[in-house]
Amino acid sequence: MTDTLTLTNTDGTKWTSGSRGKPPKWVSIHPDYIAFKGQKALEVTKDTPVEVGPVTDLRLKFWKWIGLEDFAATSKCYVAAHSRSEAIRELNKTFKAHPVTMAELEKMWTVIEPTEFMPQFVGAYELKGESWTKR
Repeated sequence: MTDTLTLTNTDGTKWTSGSRGKPPKWVSIHPDYIAFKGQKALEVTKDTPVEVGPVTDLRLKFWKWIGLEDFAATSKCYVAAHSRSEAIRELNKTFKAHPVTMAELEKMWTVIEPTEFMPQFVGAYELKGESWTKR
């Protein structure tokens, strides 16, 4: 495998690999350049072991507002997100005047199991009448 490649265009301009910036279009479609880039690519066959990263929980989690005291029975607001940081981001789209912090999420919101009537999409919701609507 060679470390550098020098190509010459039909108009006489030269390009050498390792030069700064994105290569010109004529370089990126040149067969020698494609072969040169192919040498650097990782070849995966059926016999090559593939490393898989840690399994993450991609399910939505639901946080219900309980306030400083537990009056969850009267709570009419919840947020659905994949992570705490995403939950804070969704809540802060609604509560722009008083942004929610991580400490506030820990104290004033509790993780709940969703009911079948709750929308299963990322966002902040409130109970209006008998249905949950996005805030």
